Amino acid sequence: MQVLFWGLRDLKRVNLAQVDRPRVDIECAGKGVQSALIQNYKKNPNFSTLVKWFEVDLPENELLHPPLNIRVVDCRAFGRYTLVGSHAVTTLRKFIYRPVDKSANNLSASEEIVINTEPEQHVKKVETVVKLDSTSDAVVKLDMNEDEKGKKKKRKKGEGEIEEEELDESMLDWWSKYFASIETMMEVYNKELENEFANFEDWLHTFNLYRGKSGDDDDQNVADEDRLIGRFKGSLCMYKVPLADDITREPGYDPTMGMFQSIPHNDPINILVRVYVVRATDLHPADINGKADPYIAIKLGKSEIRDKENYISKQLNPIFGK
Repeated sequence: MQVLFWGLRDLKRVNLAQVDRPRVDIECAGKGVQSALIQNYKKNPNFSTLVKWFEVDLPENELLHPPLNIRVVDCRAFGRYTLVGSHAVTTLRKFIYRPVDKSANNLSASEEIVINTEPEQHVKKVETVVKLDSTSDAVVKLDMNEDEKGKKKKRKKGEGEIEEEELDESMLDWWSKYFASIETMMEVYNKELENEFANFEDWLHTFNLYRGKSGDDDDQNVADEDRLIGRFKGSLCMYKVPLADDITREPGYDPTMGMFQSIPHNDPINILVRVYVVRATDLHPADINGKADPYIAIKLGKSEIRDKENYISKQLNPIFGK
C-alpha cells in the first residue's frame, strides 16, 4: 500500500487551540504508516516527504477488504498529541492498481475495426456519352438513380460538348468549414470548474476529516458539515507484490516515488496575482441620499489592498477601470 501525502487544508481549532504541528496516520488491517511532521502549519501546510508505503495482507476478494482509516493528530509539547479528525475509506476498489495486459491489447488491436469519421468529400457524377452512329444521339448514363435525374447537366447540341453547371463553393466546403470551426471554438465556463472535471481528482484526492463518530448518541442531530474539521489531500495505490519488472525498469523511474511517478513538487512558490476591476453594478446604498462611495478592497491570504483614497463619490454603478 503506497500513500501520497500532499498536505492538509482548512484545519479548525481543537479545544480552543490552533493546530500547529499536525501529522497523518494511515492504518489498514493492523498495519500502517505515519506521515512526516508538518513543523509549521500556518507557514507551509504541505508535507516534506510525499510518498510512503507499508505491506499488508488482504484477501483476494475486493468485497472482503477492511476499511482504511485516516487520522490527523496535532503533536504538542512534552510528547502529547491530540486527535484532530479522522476519515474512513470504506472501499479500496478505486485505488487498486491493475497492470495493463499487453497480450490483450495486441489481440484487440489486431481485431480493431477502423471507421473513417472524416466528412465525405463531394464527388462529381460524370455522365458517359456513347455515340452509336452519326445520326444517333443515344446517351448511356452510369450510376444514376431516379432522384438524380433532375440534376442533369446541360449539353450543347451544336458541337456535342457537355457543359456542366457551376457548383456552389459554399456547398462543397460546408463540412470542412464546419469541422474547422469546431476546432477553433472556445468553451466558456460560467461556474466552478471542480464540478465539471470531477474535482480534479485524477491523481490527487481530497478526504474530509470529521470530529467524533457519526453514530454517537450525542451527535445524532449534528450534520456532517458541522462535524467537518479539515481536509487531507493525498492519494492511495494498492498493488500486489512483487511488482512487475517492466514497470521498475522504465526510463526515468524514481524508486522513491513508487507508483506516483511524474508528480510535481509541493514546495511553496511565489506568485504574482493580477486583478482587473472593471466596474460594479447595482450596489446597495450606504448614504442618506441613497448613494454610496465605493472603493476597491482586495484580500488574498495575508496580503490586503484597500484603495480607499481613490473612492468614487456618489455612485451605485461605478466604473473603476483598474
